[in-house]
Amino acid sequence: MAFWQLRSLIRQETPTPDAATRRLTLPRSNYLSALKITLDWDNDTTRNVESILDAIDRIEIIANGSSVLFSMRGFELFRHNWFTFRRHPFCLISEDPADTQIVELYVLFGRWLYDDQFALNLADYNDVELRVQYSPTIAAGNFVTAAGELNVEALMYMEGPLPGGHIGFLRNTEVFSFTSAAAGDERIELPRRFPWRNIVLVAREAAIDDGVDITRLQLDINSGARIQLDQLWLRWQEFNARQLDIEAMIDQILFVADTNTAVLQMSRIQNVGLAQTVASDPAADTVSDAMVTTIAGDTLTIDAWTEDHTPAGEDLATDATARRYRCRAQGVSVPHSIILPFDIMEQPGMAFDPRPFDIVELVLTNGGAGADTRVILQEIIPPGALV
Repeated sequence: MAFWQLRSLIRQETPTPDAATRRLTLPRSNYLSALKITLDWDNDTTRNVESILDAIDRIEIIANGSSVLFSMRGFELFRHNWFTFRRHPFCLISEDPADTQIVELYVLFGRWLYDDQFALNLADYNDVELRVQYSPTIAAGNFVTAAGELNVEALMYMEGPLPGGHIGFLRNTEVFSFTSAAAGDERIELPRRFPWRNIVLVAREAAIDDGVDITRLQLDINSGARIQLDQLWLRWQEFNARQLDIEAMIDQILFVADTNTAVLQMSRIQNVGLAQTVASDPAADTVSDAMVTTIAGDTLTIDAWTEDHTPAGEDLATDATARRYRCRAQGVSVPHSIILPFDIMEQPGMAFDPRPFDIVELVLTNGGAGADTRVILQEIIPPGALV
C-alpha cells in the first residue's frame, strides 16, 4: 500500500570543517516531494551581525554527476520559500551573544508539500546527490567553530505511483546573476527548453530600498514583437503582495547600543518595533530603552538611552552598553524580491511555454549600482525528460 514518508537522512550532524560542501547520495527509488534542510550555528560571546542565511552559500541537487535539478543560494531559497508558503520559513535570526541561529529551508519538487502530481522520480537517474555548501564566518564577533548542526529530511511518496498521476517535477535554478549598474538595461536571454511556472527576481543591496537599483522589468518576446509584461519593480511587488496574500513580517533579535546599525531581513519597512528583554535596575533607580531613529532600506539606526530616576538626580544619558531587543518589522512583500507567476490559480496548463518563440528576454532597468541581482527560473520538467 502506497504512503507518504518523512525520512531522516542526516540527523544532528556537526558540519566539519566549518566551511565545506556536505554531499549526500539520495535514495534511488520512489518519488521525492521535498527536502527539509535545517542548519543552526552558535554565535560567539560578543555581538554577531552575520545572519545564518548568509552562511549557506548554495544548495544543489545534481543527478548523474552533472544534471542540475536544483540550485540556489541560501538567501535566495529563503525568499523563494516565502513566496511558496506566503510567509517566511521558520528561523531564529539573532545578534545576541551565545544565541543559536536557526533556519529551516525546503527544496521543493512540487507546487507544495505533498503535491500529488509533481515530484522527482528518483528511479529516473543512476544517482541523485544533495550538496549543501556552507561557510559561516568563524571569528570573534561571528560564529563559533564546530558549533553547527545540520539536519536533512526527505518527504517521499513510497511504494506506488503518485495518486494524482505523475506529470513531472519542478526544477528551480539560478539562471543569471549580475551586479546592478548606475543606468541602462540588462537583457537576459532565458532558457526555452521547458514550460515555465514562475520567475523569481532577487535584488539586494545593504541600506538601499527596493525599486532603487532595479526600477523596471519587461518580458520581451521575439525582440520586441510582443511585450508580455512591462511594469515598475515597486508596482509589481505590491501586486505580488495582494495576489498571493504575502505576510510581510519578520522577527529578529538585536543586540545593540546607541548609534549602532542593524540589518533586517525586510525591505520597504512600514513599521518597526523594539521590545527590550533586559531587566531594569531598581536598586540603582535606572532603566534603559531604545528606539529606531532612521531606516535606510533594510538597515536601522538605533538611539539608546538610560534614565536615572534617583530623587533630585534625574538624568537622561546615551546608552553605550549593548542590550538584547526583540525586533518586529512590517514590510510590503517578500523583501528584495518579486515573482512572475505564470500558472494562474496554480493550474499547470496555464504555464508559459517559451518553445514556440525564437527568443525570450527578461529586461531589467538599472537605477543604481551595487545590487546583487539573481534570476531564478522554475521550469516544468515532464516525466523522462533529460535536463
